[in-house]
Amino acid sequence: MTLAEGTDEPRHDLVRECPPDDSPPLPFTYSHALGVLGGWPDGAPFDGRCFVSAWPELRQARTVRAGRAPGTVVRCGLMDTMLADIPVSVVFVYASAPDEDRMADGLARALAQLPVFAGRLRETPDSLEIVCDDSGVPMMSYELDGTLAATIGRLALPGSDYVDHVPAPATRAGELPLLTVRITRLSDGGMVMGCSWHHAVGDMQTFMLLMRTWSACVEGTPLPDTYVIQDMDTFLEDRLPTEDSGRPGFRLPSPEDAVEVNRELENAVRANRIVQAYFSDDEVSRIRAEITAAARQRLSTNDVLCGHLVSTIRRLDDDPEGRWLAIPINIRRYLGLNIRTNRAFLESVGRSRLRECIPIGFDPAQRTFTTTNWTRFGVYDVVFDGEAPTFFSPATNLALPWVSWLAEGFHNAGYLFMVALPAKLASRLRSTEGRAALHAYRDPDEELPELVLSIKKMV
Repeated sequence: MTLAEGTDEPRHDLVRECPPDDSPPLPFTYSHALGVLGGWPDGAPFDGRCFVSAWPELRQARTVRAGRAPGTVVRCGLMDTMLADIPVSVVFVYASAPDEDRMADGLARALAQLPVFAGRLRETPDSLEIVCDDSGVPMMSYELDGTLAATIGRLALPGSDYVDHVPAPATRAGELPLLTVRITRLSDGGMVMGCSWHHAVGDMQTFMLLMRTWSACVEGTPLPDTYVIQDMDTFLEDRLPTEDSGRPGFRLPSPEDAVEVNRELENAVRANRIVQAYFSDDEVSRIRAEITAAARQRLSTNDVLCGHLVSTIRRLDDDPEGRWLAIPINIRRYLGLNIRTNRAFLESVGRSRLRECIPIGFDPAQRTFTTTNWTRFGVYDVVFDGEAPTFFSPATNLALPWVSWLAEGFHNAGYLFMVALPAKLASRLRSTEGRAALHAYRDPDEELPELVLSIKKMV
């Protein structure tokens, strides 16, 4: 996005649109076989013949820019550099599609507040840097013949065409974006917004700061406070306690372990499946009450859900062995946990080998379960044109085994649990036996949300 000449207003240029009436007719292929509609889902008429396809049809492409490049250079910390080959992807689903031009304008203003998302990576001999050069964020718009329920069900498929995943390793060359936005307008009037960002830019909290800023720019509400940390290691050095747990959260695999890890990565799409499960607030309250009473101590919702989910899956897997459970946390609340130890470990490995390190939570050979909790980040507060999300979900292009996520459920009620498991175990979890075990605390007379009932594979 650029600034229109002589104004302070952002501008975006249409790259592809539906053909006017006097253009040659589109070829009638299988992808067009679902017929002709009379207008866009928001009621606006087509300018000419346009088809909504069973496959995503590109309608519009733009690069959104703030319109000014601050030139700030952010030096990535050791942990940022170690995670620099990892993208993070999520999806927001809206029952009614907001105006995309206003969304693009709002994103341009948000990028002015958080310019790292519009920058590019740069490698130097001793560090990885983000140059805030306002190279921009690609915002792609598609049309698809589909419904909200079908869309949400497809999110369990890796590479489900709703997100343009950032190719994290390739971004080191400095030419590729650190954030992508993909909008898919559905034939039932809904909209799916897939976002993918580079982990070196920030974690979920950093991303949600951008989303809150973007929403505020569109809605005209007060902007959250934002600032850019130019040297994370220096920033942390002044704030970390002198001692922490002493246990690093990363490991350097042996050559034999590395071969096994690579095998898991290569076979992940073929060998594993993602299962979606929904738990209502009442169901979770019953789980918490019973488990807390049995434990005779106060337990959080995260405690009891993780315990119930992991133990249930272990029983279905006929796995009696003791296993580790890894829970990534928001380090801002626990600076004394192990950050200093992590940095010391990575320094001992050396920058040249940081890409070989992996989190201790990823250990498929030992079936180490990793659960990332994305509740309470305010994902349902990301409002555009007065419309809050109907559904939010992580999105992945690689189903790594024993990796799971927890987020708020439909309309910010209940909980969504997503887990990648070996295919046979995933099928068992979806079976009648698996559903009964997973929802042993659900009232059989409870009325579930309509969308839950309409998604066939939702457990």
